[in-house]
Amino acid sequence: MKRTVLCAMLLASAAGADQAGTHLRPPKANPAWDLSAIRKAVFAQALTGDTQAWMFEEGGMMPDSSITALRRRPGGYRIVHMKVAAVLALYTPGAAHLGPPSPRDYRALKPSRCSIGVSDALGGRLLTAWRAVLRKTRDDGVPRQGLDAERDEFFVRDGARELRGIIRSAERDTEPGMLASIAGRMAALCTTGSRRRVADIESGLSRLEHHLREEKQE
Repeated sequence: MKRTVLCAMLLASAAGADQAGTHLRPPKANPAWDLSAIRKAVFAQALTGDTQAWMFEEGGMMPDSSITALRRRPGGYRIVHMKVAAVLALYTPGAAHLGPPSPRDYRALKPSRCSIGVSDALGGRLLTAWRAVLRKTRDDGVPRQGLDAERDEFFVRDGARELRGIIRSAERDTEPGMLASIAGRMAALCTTGSRRRVADIESGLSRLEHHLREEKQE
């Protein structure tokens, strides 16, 4: 456990993600630490052609990785949540000097998976919120350092564009922090199947939407 968390901390620093972040930054190209192919293989059922938005979470105090996605299919919107008891960054070439993870081959990892439908109205609001936050992704060039290795990566389709942003330890009252909280509530709805969780998502969305409206008026 201690080794996994310590390795995750080193990996997060090497990946150049934000620490105690207030805004999203564009992912930095670094082939040695690129886990795109690994993530796509492990979470293939969440990362499909009809996936409109997702949040990937890794690190922190738990040695696991998860993805929460919003898919839009002919039958409507669906939330898909997948989780695996492994830090995927440890399977990249850049982590080779840290020693082999267990199992050695990421293709042997077996993630848990759930899927649940949501209304078109809620799905549309989620997609709109994702786009509004991701459109503000920027790199201010300020290095961030810290011990917390929690790392969130966001993706959304925005017309013909694909927007991405990364943040470490997002502050709760920032827009990325609110979006991460909403994704967590989406995962809770998916894993529990309790429709009472829909109200939690809507509450988080209302808070983020209010923040976005206020910012426009300033």
